Amino acid sequence: MGFGSQDSSDAAALSPRQARIAAQLARLVSHGAADFFHDACRMLTETPPHPSATHLISHALRETDSALRYVLEAHAAPQQAGKVAKSACDACGHEAGGHLHSVRAACQALDLADDHPTAVFWREQTVRASSSNLAGRAHRHALERPRPVDSEFLAFFTRMEDLFDLALDRFEYRYADVFDRLDLLLAAGPSAKRASELRQRFPANPVTRQRFFSRASAAWIGPLTKKGFFQNPPVPRHDPIDGSLDVPAWPESEYLVRVAAEVPDAAVEAVLGMEPTQNSRVLWDLTRLALALPPHHAVRIAPVLVAALPGPYGVIAADQVGDLAVHLANGGHRAAAIDLLRAVLSEIPGRDAAGVRGFDYVRVVRESVPAVARVVGGPIVDLLIDRLVTAASADRSNRSQLWRPAIEPDTDRRRDTDVRNALADVLIEVGIALHDAGVHPVRDTVAALTGDTPDILPRVRLHLLRSRGQDAPELVGAQLRTLAARGDDAVDREYLLLAAAGHQWLPPSDVDGLLELFDHDPDTTAWQQRLARPADGAGSGEDLLRSRVDRWRRNRYAALASRLDDARRARYEALVAEYGPAPDLSVPPPAAFAVWSGEDVEAPELQALTADAAAQLLRGWQPPQDWRQLGRTSIRPALAVAAKTEAACWSAEAAAFIGLPHEFVTPILDGFWQAASADVRLDWTALGTFLAWVDEQAAAELAAGATRRQERPWRTARYAAMRLCTVYPDADPDRIPADVEPALWSIITAACTDPDPCAADGQDDGQADLASLDAVRPEALRAAILYGLRAQRRSGSSDVPEVMEVLDAHISPATDPALAVRAMFGQQLQALLRLNPDWTATNLDRFLPTDAEHRTVWRAAWHGHLSNPVLTDDAWTLLQPHYHRAVDLLDAGTTDEWESHRAQQLAMHLGNRYWFGQLSLDDPDRLLRRFYERAPTAAAGTIVDAAGRSFRRDEPLDPQHRERLVQLWQYRIDAVRHGGDPVELAGFDAWFVNGGFDEAWLLEQLHDALGLVPDLDLGVHVLRRLRTLAARHPHACLRVVRHLAGSRERYWNVARHDTIIRDIISTAATEDSAAAEARRLVSAFAADGFDFRDALNGAIPFGSPQHKDSPLDASPTTQP
Repeated sequence: MGFGSQDSSDAAALSPRQARIAAQLARLVSHGAADFFHDACRMLTETPPHPSATHLISHALRETDSALRYVLEAHAAPQQAGKVAKSACDACGHEAGGHLHSVRAACQALDLADDHPTAVFWREQTVRASSSNLAGRAHRHALERPRPVDSEFLAFFTRMEDLFDLALDRFEYRYADVFDRLDLLLAAGPSAKRASELRQRFPANPVTRQRFFSRASAAWIGPLTKKGFFQNPPVPRHDPIDGSLDVPAWPESEYLVRVAAEVPDAAVEAVLGMEPTQNSRVLWDLTRLALALPPHHAVRIAPVLVAALPGPYGVIAADQVGDLAVHLANGGHRAAAIDLLRAVLSEIPGRDAAGVRGFDYVRVVRESVPAVARVVGGPIVDLLIDRLVTAASADRSNRSQLWRPAIEPDTDRRRDTDVRNALADVLIEVGIALHDAGVHPVRDTVAALTGDTPDILPRVRLHLLRSRGQDAPELVGAQLRTLAARGDDAVDREYLLLAAAGHQWLPPSDVDGLLELFDHDPDTTAWQQRLARPADGAGSGEDLLRSRVDRWRRNRYAALASRLDDARRARYEALVAEYGPAPDLSVPPPAAFAVWSGEDVEAPELQALTADAAAQLLRGWQPPQDWRQLGRTSIRPALAVAAKTEAACWSAEAAAFIGLPHEFVTPILDGFWQAASADVRLDWTALGTFLAWVDEQAAAELAAGATRRQERPWRTARYAAMRLCTVYPDADPDRIPADVEPALWSIITAACTDPDPCAADGQDDGQADLASLDAVRPEALRAAILYGLRAQRRSGSSDVPEVMEVLDAHISPATDPALAVRAMFGQQLQALLRLNPDWTATNLDRFLPTDAEHRTVWRAAWHGHLSNPVLTDDAWTLLQPHYHRAVDLLDAGTTDEWESHRAQQLAMHLGNRYWFGQLSLDDPDRLLRRFYERAPTAAAGTIVDAAGRSFRRDEPLDPQHRERLVQLWQYRIDAVRHGGDPVELAGFDAWFVNGGFDEAWLLEQLHDALGLVPDLDLGVHVLRRLRTLAARHPHACLRVVRHLAGSRERYWNVARHDTIIRDIISTAATEDSAAAEARRLVSAFAADGFDFRDALNGAIPFGSPQHKDSPLDASPTTQP
């Protein structure tokens, strides 16, 4: 194995420190320096090593070292950079003292003392005889074999890593000086010498280049071009680790866009000197540049774009390429305009990836192509046909009626992003427009539309002839004769429309010839094949075929009705009598997949009616009978909205709804339930009569022998009635009048015997509690419990024997085994403790049986209990053994979403008890600690996250409460430090913002958490609190904000909140002891492109007046 032979990716071959060094080299020096170092690391890991590996690695290290020194040398003394006496250098043979001078200047820039180990090692490299000399390690020794990769070389490589690591770390904290030097360079004005200095003595990274090129004037373009700044656009980079693709911006091309109008010739020469590129962002810049130039300049750039588009990385703004084509066409450069359109439209968006998004593709077709066609003419027609054939052929069904039922262009369809429709629309529009303008006659367009595949071609052909066939009657006659005997549904409508419009342009003999063809039967091969399929249903195949032939002839006679003789008219009228009139072809057919989302009667219309009027309307209402094929249930959404809105009035007149079909009753009850949930007062006295009638319908249905859900349409209405009876979970007795309760109780007890759900329903205990929300009996039992609680509160007595009798009939799994019922009992366990605590405790083993036989029953009930977000003291005391069991059943490695969700619900309960001091990390049973040892990651973070959302900023924390939470946090952050998933700590931002903790402690923990949790939120609320704390804790706040610098993931967080960050730095920098740290932070942000120098209150010299920047994509003022 040799170079590139390792199995893992190049990125994976780097150690964490090497990866950090490579990233810092790219960020602070240049991508080139990072590439050299990356290759050196990669070659070091190859197994077996290449024979000359040490020499090649040393060459790469030497290039990395010199790039770093070049930048640092100028950083130390810009006016002396590169100025040394000329004679032989003992170390490398270059200018005497040049290498040593460079090293000393770099050390000076980094404030490295002469006796610092890194400074000593660095100076040793300038001595030819030293083993540290990179030049000596890179070059061969006489004719001897290459030096091996041994322990000595590995130790040397480690020392080089130490050097780079330290140098880059210190350079980052001085990076703001680069901005100062750039400002001075810009102020000095353009020259070849300064362009050379920019190339050699400034970091060649996007930040530095963006700052320079966004401020440089057009006068710089000459020196910059001569120094090769515009030759090599950046190459897109693919990350093999996360699969991401980075298509970098290029400040140089953005500069050319900005100055092109001032120096068009120089801008074009710079573009023509570029290496070919596939970088989509650079190509976008070149497109914008060309648009900014007159056509005679822009046409010189067109070949560059044509050769690159659409490219492997896509086109960013295809519409602007289309605009450029129009610009060139209007300037007389027809060939270039066509070439651009052909390039940008070359790949059809669809199932496979394409270089242009569908929306942009359609925009080019609809907006740019017609404008170019007006100038270019026929070649655009050929291009459109070619693209339409390719797009339509990608549809395997080859049935264009599916995506274009009517061939004629539709103004509503202009908003459609379907590429095929756009191409067909524009082909028709252009063909007609060019014919009318005398540029390209329709006969030529029709001639180009040869062939019948894909079937969109003959349809367009026939439509064009219908529109302008009067100028080519011989073509109309030829097309009508050619297709006369076809039984082809694909072109039938277009053919008939052409026959109806075009027969008047034909001589009588041609019309007679057509009628004779219509007298004969068409080719029925395709029809016979379809009718032979079993799916075509019952009926004689011959009869069906004869029917289709007759209707085919009727439609053709109808198209030529004014030219029929008496015999044919008689035959035509007989066909109409048998099959009805021919279809009205002037009405476009509906889309094959049309979707209708409205109702024939809208909610506002229903809301305007009384209950009596609404009931009367509903009794006679039928949906419109059209292509939508609507049923009576289509009005349900509007009816539910109306019932909710008019609940107060309609509930008082609810008796008016008695007798309505079930499909109307259920949405009315749903609307009442929604209204009551929103605190609308219902008239329960009148409502009781309506609910009793609903119950009678459900009972009659059961009495008739219907038991399965699909046989019971009134089941859903009964469920809706029960849900209405549970609408007040607080069991407030004032909500329902006492005199209505007996009638409601009768309805509830009847529903408690409903067979829905049966024992087989909801056998999956993970879904049982959800199933209980859609079943009659569980909802009725829930209503019974609430009825009992209301009765207790109303009477002041705890005795409700009628309720307990009903519950006794269902409490045992033996008598009611449906898991939905078990889940309901779990959900209502805390309510049952209020209703009858002794009964609940006595029957707990029936609620939650722990024997192996009833494991599924236990899980269903327990999961129902966990769905309650609030846990009472009584329930905690009673259920502690079951919490232990639940913890023992946890699986840290589960991938089941339901199991993970249940674990999070369990965490909420345990966190609730920890919050109130009834659970501790020091409990002998270790319940909470065992939970964390067994819980999935998502559940483990629940308590920390929920605790953060439970704080109130305006309420101080009790000291004991605070101590418990601090102990919990320390326990969890220590767990993460020892290998736990850091995601668990992601909720600490809420602790920081809301919690009443010691400020210094919060800042320290936030800093530590940020070092462990890459995704911890440093959003606006955290930053605002840091701004508040900056005056009292300047060092700590700066340490936290430092986590934002150098973070690709948090870049946009800085960009959005730069004002707050500037305030934090400014406030902290007023503390003398924090000024140096603030300066280092400003430099770290400068390396990301953010200029916070003005926050230092004059602590560092400025090269120019400061202004607020929008990094990297700014539109700054131009300096000379």
